[in-house]
Amino acid sequence: MDKKLASPKNAAIYGVLFWVALYLMAPISYTYPFNFISIALLVSCYLLFFLGYFIGIKVKLLDYPIDMPKEKKWLFYFFFIISLISILLLILDKFILRGASLSQGAFANREILANAPPTILGIIGNFIRASVFLTLFLYFKLRINHKRLLIISYSFLFYFILESFLTGSRAIPVFYSVLTLLILFHFKLLRFKMKNFLVLLALGLVFFVILTEIFISRTMEFMGTRERAIEFILMKGSYMDYTILDKSFITFILSINSFYIQSFFVGLASFYTYYLHSIVEFSYLIDHFDAPSQFGSHTFFVIFKFFELIFGGFDGRAYNYIPRPGKYITFFGDIYMDFKGWAVIFMFLFGYWQARIYKTAITKSNFTVIPLILFLCILNFLFPVFNLISGGNGIYLIIGFLFMSYTYKLLSYITVNTKK
Repeated sequence: MDKKLASPKNAAIYGVLFWVALYLMAPISYTYPFNFISIALLVSCYLLFFLGYFIGIKVKLLDYPIDMPKEKKWLFYFFFIISLISILLLILDKFILRGASLSQGAFANREILANAPPTILGIIGNFIRASVFLTLFLYFKLRINHKRLLIISYSFLFYFILESFLTGSRAIPVFYSVLTLLILFHFKLLRFKMKNFLVLLALGLVFFVILTEIFISRTMEFMGTRERAIEFILMKGSYMDYTILDKSFITFILSINSFYIQSFFVGLASFYTYYLHSIVEFSYLIDHFDAPSQFGSHTFFVIFKFFELIFGGFDGRAYNYIPRPGKYITFFGDIYMDFKGWAVIFMFLFGYWQARIYKTAITKSNFTVIPLILFLCILNFLFPVFNLISGGNGIYLIIGFLFMSYTYKLLSYITVNTKK
Protein backbone atom coordinates (compact mmCIF):
# COMPACT_ATOMS: atom_id res chain seq x y z
CA MET A 1 0.00 0.00 0.00
CA ASP A 2 1.41 3.38 -1.01
CA LYS A 3 -0.45 6.09 0.89
CA LYS A 4 2.19 8.71 0.00
CA LEU A 5 1.65 8.44 -3.74
CA ALA A 6 1.09 11.82 -5.44
CA SER A 7 -2.63 12.46 -5.92
CA PRO A 8 -4.04 13.51 -9.33
CA LYS A 9 -6.89 15.26 -7.51
CA ASN A 10 -4.51 17.40 -5.46
CA ALA A 11 -2.51 18.18 -8.59
CA ALA A 12 -5.64 19.63 -10.21
CA ILE A 13 -6.19 21.85 -7.16
CA TYR A 14 -2.57 23.02 -7.10
CA GLY A 15 -2.79 23.77 -10.83
CA VAL A 16 -5.66 26.20 -10.27
CA LEU A 17 -3.89 27.89 -7.35
CA PHE A 18 -0.68 28.27 -9.35
CA TRP A 19 -2.54 29.74 -12.33
CA VAL A 20 -4.31 32.28 -10.15
CA ALA A 21 -1.06 33.27 -8.37
CA LEU A 22 0.74 33.67 -11.69
CA TYR A 23 -2.09 35.75 -13.12
CA LEU A 24 -2.02 38.09 -10.11
CA MET A 25 1.70 38.79 -10.47
CA ALA A 26 2.03 38.81 -14.28
CA PRO A 27 2.28 42.17 -16.13
CA ILE A 28 -0.40 41.26 -18.67
CA SER A 29 -3.89 42.34 -19.66
CA TYR A 30 -6.65 40.70 -21.71
CA THR A 31 -8.27 42.50 -24.63
CA TYR A 32 -11.08 40.03 -25.29
CA PRO A 33 -14.06 39.96 -22.90
CA PHE A 34 -14.89 36.86 -20.90
CA ASN A 35 -18.40 35.52 -21.26
CA PHE A 36 -20.58 33.91 -18.60
CA ILE A 37 -20.98 30.61 -20.48
CA SER A 38 -17.23 29.98 -20.72
CA ILE A 39 -16.68 30.66 -17.00
CA ALA A 40 -19.68 28.51 -16.05
CA LEU A 41 -18.41 25.67 -18.24
CA LEU A 42 -14.90 25.87 -16.74
CA VAL A 43 -16.27 25.72 -13.21
CA SER A 44 -18.69 22.90 -14.09
CA CYS A 45 -15.91 20.82 -15.68
CA TYR A 46 -13.80 21.12 -12.55
CA LEU A 47 -16.71 20.30 -10.23
CA LEU A 48 -17.77 17.26 -12.27
CA PHE A 49 -14.17 16.05 -12.42
CA PHE A 50 -13.86 16.20 -8.63
CA LEU A 51 -17.26 14.55 -8.19
CA GLY A 52 -16.26 11.69 -10.47
CA TYR A 53 -12.95 11.35 -8.63
CA PHE A 54 -14.70 11.28 -5.23
CA ILE A 55 -17.12 8.54 -6.35
CA GLY A 56 -14.29 6.56 -7.96
CA ILE A 57 -12.36 6.52 -4.70
CA LYS A 58 -15.40 5.41 -2.69
CA VAL A 59 -16.53 2.53 -4.94
CA LYS A 60 -14.96 -0.80 -3.98
CA LEU A 61 -12.54 -2.42 -6.42
CA LEU A 62 -13.22 -5.87 -7.83
CA ASP A 63 -10.69 -8.55 -6.97
CA TYR A 64 -8.54 -9.70 -9.90
CA PRO A 65 -5.32 -11.59 -9.06
CA ILE A 66 -3.62 -10.03 -12.08
CA ASP A 67 -4.03 -6.57 -10.49
CA MET A 68 -1.39 -7.43 -7.86
CA PRO A 69 1.85 -7.69 -9.89
CA LYS A 70 4.94 -9.38 -8.53
CA GLU A 71 8.43 -7.94 -8.56
CA LYS A 72 10.28 -9.76 -11.35
CA LYS A 73 13.70 -8.36 -12.26
CA TRP A 74 13.76 -9.96 -15.69
CA LEU A 75 10.86 -7.70 -16.67
CA PHE A 76 13.12 -4.68 -16.28
CA TYR A 77 15.27 -6.07 -19.09
CA PHE A 78 12.18 -6.77 -21.17
CA PHE A 79 11.05 -3.14 -21.01
CA PHE A 80 14.63 -1.96 -21.41
CA ILE A 81 14.65 -3.67 -24.83
CA ILE A 82 11.21 -2.20 -25.65
CA SER A 83 12.62 1.26 -24.89
CA LEU A 84 15.52 0.69 -27.27
CA ILE A 85 13.14 -0.50 -29.99
CA SER A 86 11.00 2.62 -29.50
CA ILE A 87 13.96 4.94 -30.01
CA LEU A 88 15.20 3.04 -33.07
CA LEU A 89 11.74 3.19 -34.66
CA LEU A 90 11.46 6.93 -34.03
CA ILE A 91 14.94 7.63 -35.43
CA LEU A 92 14.03 5.63 -38.52
CA ASP A 93 10.71 7.46 -38.83
CA LYS A 94 11.87 11.06 -38.34
CA PHE A 95 15.42 11.16 -39.66
CA ILE A 96 15.37 8.56 -42.45
CA LEU A 97 11.83 8.14 -43.74
CA ARG A 98 10.50 11.68 -43.18
CA GLY A 99 13.64 13.71 -43.83
CA ALA A 100 14.47 15.57 -40.61
CA SER A 101 18.18 16.26 -40.20
CA LEU A 102 20.71 17.28 -37.57
CA SER A 103 22.07 19.84 -40.03
CA GLN A 104 18.69 21.59 -40.35
CA GLY A 105 17.43 24.30 -38.01
CA ALA A 106 14.58 23.62 -35.59
CA PHE A 107 12.09 25.59 -37.70
CA ALA A 108 13.06 23.72 -40.88
CA ASN A 109 12.80 20.33 -39.17
CA ARG A 110 9.41 21.24 -37.81
CA GLU A 111 8.18 22.17 -41.28
CA ILE A 112 9.61 18.96 -42.78
CA LEU A 113 7.87 16.75 -40.20
CA ALA A 114 4.61 18.70 -40.49
CA ASN A 115 4.53 18.22 -44.26
CA ALA A 116 5.73 14.61 -44.37
CA PRO A 117 3.04 11.94 -44.00
CA PRO A 118 3.23 9.96 -40.74
CA THR A 119 4.50 6.39 -40.89
CA ILE A 120 3.21 3.37 -39.05
CA LEU A 121 6.71 2.81 -37.61
CA GLY A 122 6.66 6.25 -36.01
CA ILE A 123 3.23 5.70 -34.49
CA ILE A 124 4.27 2.34 -33.02
CA GLY A 125 7.47 3.91 -31.70
CA ASN A 126 5.43 6.67 -30.07
CA PHE A 127 2.93 4.24 -28.54
CA ILE A 128 5.72 2.30 -26.81
CA ARG A 129 7.81 5.33 -25.84
CA ALA A 130 6.21 5.17 -22.38
CA SER A 131 8.50 2.21 -21.74
CA VAL A 132 11.44 4.60 -21.19
CA PHE A 133 9.73 5.94 -18.05
CA LEU A 134 8.62 2.49 -16.92
CA THR A 135 12.19 1.24 -17.40
CA LEU A 136 13.57 3.98 -15.14
CA PHE A 137 10.79 3.34 -12.61
CA LEU A 138 11.45 -0.42 -12.58
CA TYR A 139 15.19 0.14 -12.16
CA PHE A 140 14.55 1.67 -8.74
CA LYS A 141 11.47 -0.40 -7.84
CA LEU A 142 13.15 -3.74 -8.57
CA ARG A 143 16.51 -2.61 -7.12
CA ILE A 144 18.51 -3.49 -10.23
CA ASN A 145 21.70 -1.81 -8.92
CA HIS A 146 23.63 -1.69 -12.21
CA LYS A 147 24.98 1.81 -12.85
CA ARG A 148 25.60 1.31 -16.57
CA LEU A 149 21.98 0.30 -17.10
CA LEU A 150 20.89 3.34 -15.09
CA ILE A 151 23.00 5.63 -17.30
CA ILE A 152 21.54 4.05 -20.43
CA SER A 153 18.02 4.43 -19.00
CA TYR A 154 18.68 8.14 -18.48
CA SER A 155 20.10 8.36 -22.00
CA PHE A 156 16.82 7.01 -23.40
CA LEU A 157 15.04 9.96 -21.80
CA PHE A 158 17.75 12.35 -22.97
CA TYR A 159 17.16 11.22 -26.56
CA PHE A 160 13.55 12.44 -26.46
CA ILE A 161 14.63 15.76 -24.96
CA LEU A 162 17.33 16.17 -27.64
CA GLU A 163 14.88 15.21 -30.39
CA SER A 164 12.47 17.88 -29.13
CA PHE A 165 15.24 20.49 -29.24
CA LEU A 166 15.92 19.59 -32.87
CA THR A 167 12.29 20.31 -33.75
CA GLY A 168 12.08 23.48 -31.63
CA SER A 169 9.67 22.08 -29.04
CA ARG A 170 9.88 23.58 -25.55
CA ALA A 171 6.96 21.65 -24.06
CA ILE A 172 8.16 18.03 -24.28
CA PRO A 173 11.58 18.67 -22.65
CA VAL A 174 9.81 20.30 -19.71
CA PHE A 175 7.15 17.58 -19.33
CA TYR A 176 9.65 14.75 -19.59
CA SER A 177 12.06 16.41 -17.16
CA VAL A 178 9.26 16.98 -14.64
CA LEU A 179 8.01 13.39 -14.96
CA THR A 180 11.56 12.11 -14.42
CA LEU A 181 11.90 14.29 -11.31
CA LEU A 182 8.57 13.00 -9.98
CA ILE A 183 9.83 9.42 -10.34
CA LEU A 184 12.97 10.34 -8.40
CA PHE A 185 10.92 12.07 -5.70
CA HIS A 186 8.62 9.04 -5.50
CA PHE A 187 11.57 6.84 -4.55
CA LYS A 188 12.93 9.57 -2.25
CA LEU A 189 16.08 9.81 -4.34
CA LEU A 190 15.36 13.53 -4.27
CA ARG A 191 13.91 15.21 -1.21
CA PHE A 192 12.52 18.67 -0.55
CA LYS A 193 15.53 20.01 1.31
CA MET A 194 16.96 23.50 0.98
CA LYS A 195 20.18 22.21 -0.61
CA ASN A 196 18.29 20.14 -3.16
CA PHE A 197 15.90 23.02 -3.78
CA LEU A 198 18.75 25.43 -4.52
CA VAL A 199 20.48 22.94 -6.82
CA LEU A 200 17.25 22.24 -8.72
CA LEU A 201 16.54 25.96 -8.88
CA ALA A 202 19.97 26.67 -10.37
CA LEU A 203 19.65 23.82 -12.87
CA GLY A 204 16.11 24.93 -13.67
CA LEU A 205 17.26 28.48 -14.41
CA VAL A 206 20.01 27.21 -16.70
CA PHE A 207 17.54 24.92 -18.44
CA PHE A 208 15.06 27.78 -18.73
CA VAL A 209 17.62 30.07 -20.37
CA ILE A 210 18.67 27.28 -22.77
CA LEU A 211 15.05 26.73 -23.80
CA THR A 212 14.63 30.48 -24.30
CA GLU A 213 17.73 30.63 -26.47
CA ILE A 214 16.38 27.79 -28.58
CA PHE A 215 13.13 29.73 -28.95
CA ILE A 216 15.01 32.92 -29.89
CA SER A 217 17.17 31.01 -32.39
CA ARG A 218 14.09 29.46 -33.93
CA THR A 219 12.54 32.93 -34.28
CA MET A 220 15.75 34.30 -35.78
CA GLU A 221 15.37 31.83 -38.64
CA PHE A 222 12.61 34.01 -40.07
CA MET A 223 13.31 37.37 -38.38
CA GLY A 224 17.01 37.63 -39.25
CA THR A 225 18.60 39.21 -36.16
CA ARG A 226 18.45 38.54 -32.44
CA GLU A 227 17.12 42.02 -31.66
CA ARG A 228 14.26 41.70 -34.15
CA ALA A 229 13.52 38.18 -32.91
CA ILE A 230 13.19 39.40 -29.31
CA GLU A 231 10.93 42.29 -30.33
CA PHE A 232 8.76 39.84 -32.26
CA ILE A 233 8.51 37.49 -29.26
CA LEU A 234 7.57 40.33 -26.89
CA MET A 235 5.08 42.12 -29.12
CA LYS A 236 3.87 39.80 -31.86
CA GLY A 237 4.11 36.32 -30.39
CA SER A 238 1.54 33.75 -31.46
CA TYR A 239 -0.18 33.84 -28.05
CA MET A 240 -0.42 37.64 -27.80
CA ASP A 241 -3.49 38.50 -29.86
CA TYR A 242 -5.65 38.92 -26.77
CA THR A 243 -3.02 38.54 -24.02
CA ILE A 244 -0.85 41.65 -24.00
CA LEU A 245 2.33 42.39 -22.04
CA ASP A 246 2.55 45.76 -20.33
CA LYS A 247 4.61 48.24 -22.37
CA SER A 248 6.77 49.14 -19.37
CA PHE A 249 7.79 45.49 -18.98
CA ILE A 250 8.69 45.25 -22.68
CA THR A 251 10.76 48.44 -22.46
CA PHE A 252 12.59 47.08 -19.42
CA ILE A 253 13.52 43.84 -21.20
CA LEU A 254 14.74 45.60 -24.35
CA SER A 255 16.98 47.85 -22.24
CA ILE A 256 18.85 44.96 -20.58
CA ASN A 257 22.46 44.72 -21.78
CA SER A 258 23.40 41.36 -20.25
CA PHE A 259 22.90 38.54 -22.77
CA TYR A 260 21.84 35.87 -20.27
CA ILE A 261 19.75 38.14 -18.04
CA GLN A 262 17.89 39.40 -21.09
CA SER A 263 17.31 35.79 -22.20
CA PHE A 264 15.84 35.00 -18.79
CA PHE A 265 13.38 37.90 -18.92
CA VAL A 266 12.45 37.16 -22.55
CA GLY A 267 11.68 33.63 -21.42
CA LEU A 268 9.72 34.90 -18.43
CA ALA A 269 7.65 37.24 -20.62
CA SER A 270 7.02 34.44 -23.08
CA PHE A 271 6.06 32.12 -20.24
CA TYR A 272 3.51 34.61 -18.90
CA THR A 273 1.66 34.81 -22.22
CA TYR A 274 2.25 31.11 -22.99
CA TYR A 275 0.73 30.01 -19.68
CA LEU A 276 -2.03 32.58 -19.20
CA HIS A 277 -3.50 33.14 -22.67
CA SER A 278 -5.56 29.94 -22.71
CA ILE A 279 -8.45 31.19 -20.54
CA VAL A 280 -9.26 34.11 -22.82
CA GLU A 281 -8.83 31.88 -25.88
CA PHE A 282 -11.28 29.43 -24.34
CA SER A 283 -13.79 32.26 -24.04
CA TYR A 284 -13.21 33.13 -27.70
CA LEU A 285 -13.71 29.46 -28.65
CA ILE A 286 -17.07 29.28 -26.88
CA ASP A 287 -18.22 32.39 -28.75
CA HIS A 288 -17.09 31.26 -32.22
CA PHE A 289 -17.08 27.44 -32.40
CA ASP A 290 -19.98 26.59 -34.70
CA ALA A 291 -18.78 23.29 -36.19
CA PRO A 292 -20.37 19.92 -35.34
CA SER A 293 -19.02 17.96 -32.37
CA GLN A 294 -15.92 15.98 -33.28
CA PHE A 295 -16.87 13.00 -31.04
CA GLY A 296 -13.36 12.40 -29.77
CA SER A 297 -11.54 12.65 -33.09
CA HIS A 298 -9.90 15.91 -32.02
CA THR A 299 -8.54 15.07 -28.56
CA PHE A 300 -7.84 11.44 -29.47
CA PHE A 301 -6.71 12.16 -33.00
CA VAL A 302 -3.72 9.80 -33.01
CA ILE A 303 -5.96 6.81 -32.33
CA PHE A 304 -8.02 7.64 -35.42
CA LYS A 305 -4.81 8.25 -37.36
CA PHE A 306 -3.44 4.85 -36.34
CA PHE A 307 -6.45 2.94 -37.67
CA GLU A 308 -6.64 5.07 -40.81
CA LEU A 309 -3.00 4.28 -41.58
CA ILE A 310 -3.61 0.58 -41.09
CA PHE A 311 -6.84 0.38 -43.07
CA GLY A 312 -6.13 3.22 -45.49
CA GLY A 313 -7.70 6.59 -46.02
CA PHE A 314 -5.34 8.86 -44.07
CA ASP A 315 -4.51 11.96 -46.11
CA GLY A 316 -3.69 14.47 -43.41
CA ARG A 317 -5.82 16.22 -40.85
CA ALA A 318 -7.79 19.42 -41.54
CA TYR A 319 -8.32 21.64 -38.52
CA ASN A 320 -10.52 24.15 -40.29
CA TYR A 321 -13.21 23.73 -37.64
CA ILE A 322 -10.97 25.40 -35.00
CA PRO A 323 -11.70 29.15 -34.75
CA ARG A 324 -8.08 30.03 -33.91
CA PRO A 325 -5.63 27.15 -34.60
CA GLY A 326 -2.34 27.05 -32.72
CA LYS A 327 -3.65 28.60 -29.48
CA TYR A 328 -3.96 26.97 -26.10
CA ILE A 329 -7.61 26.72 -25.06
CA THR A 330 -7.24 25.00 -21.66
CA PHE A 331 -7.79 21.27 -21.27
CA PHE A 332 -11.52 21.81 -21.60
CA GLY A 333 -11.45 23.61 -24.97
CA ASP A 334 -10.43 20.45 -26.82
CA ILE A 335 -13.03 18.44 -24.92
CA TYR A 336 -15.67 21.04 -25.79
CA MET A 337 -14.90 20.73 -29.52
CA ASP A 338 -15.33 16.98 -29.20
CA PHE A 339 -18.47 16.85 -27.05
CA LYS A 340 -19.78 20.44 -26.63
CA GLY A 341 -22.14 20.54 -23.62
CA TRP A 342 -21.42 16.89 -22.87
CA ALA A 343 -17.87 17.90 -21.95
CA VAL A 344 -18.95 17.97 -18.29
CA ILE A 345 -19.95 14.28 -18.52
CA PHE A 346 -16.56 13.46 -20.03
CA MET A 347 -14.87 15.23 -17.10
CA PHE A 348 -16.97 13.25 -14.61
CA LEU A 349 -15.93 9.97 -16.26
CA PHE A 350 -12.34 11.15 -16.57
CA GLY A 351 -12.22 11.91 -12.85
CA TYR A 352 -13.80 8.54 -12.03
CA TRP A 353 -11.27 6.69 -14.22
CA GLN A 354 -8.32 8.48 -12.63
CA ALA A 355 -9.59 7.62 -9.14
CA ARG A 356 -9.89 3.94 -10.04
CA ILE A 357 -6.33 3.88 -11.39
CA TYR A 358 -5.09 5.65 -8.26
CA LYS A 359 -6.98 3.29 -5.96
CA THR A 360 -5.43 0.18 -7.53
CA ALA A 361 -2.00 1.61 -6.69
CA ILE A 362 -2.73 2.48 -3.04
CA THR A 363 -4.90 -0.52 -2.09
CA LYS A 364 -3.55 -3.35 -4.25
CA SER A 365 0.09 -2.30 -4.55
CA ASN A 366 -0.30 -2.11 -8.32
CA PHE A 367 2.99 -0.28 -8.79
CA THR A 368 2.87 -0.65 -12.58
CA VAL A 369 0.39 2.24 -12.87
CA ILE A 370 2.45 4.69 -10.79
CA PRO A 371 4.26 6.25 -13.81
CA LEU A 372 0.81 6.84 -15.37
CA ILE A 373 -0.46 8.42 -12.14
CA LEU A 374 2.55 10.75 -12.01
CA PHE A 375 1.88 11.74 -15.60
CA LEU A 376 -1.79 12.39 -14.78
CA CYS A 377 -0.62 14.71 -11.99
CA ILE A 378 1.17 16.83 -14.62
CA LEU A 379 -1.84 16.66 -16.94
CA ASN A 380 -4.26 17.75 -14.20
CA PHE A 381 -1.97 20.54 -13.02
CA LEU A 382 -2.13 21.96 -16.54
CA PHE A 383 -5.94 21.88 -16.84
CA PRO A 384 -6.10 25.72 -16.98
CA VAL A 385 -3.46 25.84 -19.73
CA PHE A 386 -3.81 23.16 -22.37
CA ASN A 387 -4.76 19.57 -23.10
CA LEU A 388 -1.81 17.26 -22.54
CA ILE A 389 -3.75 14.40 -24.14
CA SER A 390 -3.91 16.00 -27.57
CA GLY A 391 -0.67 17.96 -27.16
CA GLY A 392 2.84 17.07 -26.05
CA ASN A 393 2.42 13.48 -27.28
CA GLY A 394 0.34 12.84 -24.15
CA ILE A 395 -2.07 10.36 -25.70
CA TYR A 396 0.90 8.20 -26.71
CA LEU A 397 2.09 8.13 -23.10
CA ILE A 398 -1.35 7.36 -21.66
CA ILE A 399 -1.96 4.46 -24.05
CA GLY A 400 1.63 3.31 -23.66
CA PHE A 401 1.49 3.37 -19.85
CA LEU A 402 -1.76 1.40 -19.83
CA PHE A 403 -0.40 -1.14 -22.30
CA MET A 404 2.93 -1.49 -20.47
CA SER A 405 1.18 -1.82 -17.11
CA TYR A 406 -1.08 -4.60 -18.38
CA THR A 407 1.84 -6.32 -20.12
CA TYR A 408 3.90 -6.32 -16.93
CA LYS A 409 0.99 -7.63 -14.84
CA LEU A 410 0.20 -10.34 -17.38
CA LEU A 411 3.81 -11.53 -17.71
CA SER A 412 4.40 -11.54 -13.95
CA TYR A 413 1.11 -13.41 -13.42
CA ILE A 414 2.03 -16.03 -16.04
CA THR A 415 5.51 -16.41 -14.57
CA VAL A 416 4.21 -17.00 -11.05
CA ASN A 417 1.48 -19.44 -12.10
CA THR A 418 3.62 -21.55 -14.44
CA LYS A 419 5.98 -22.31 -11.53
CA LYS A 420 3.17 -23.74 -9.38
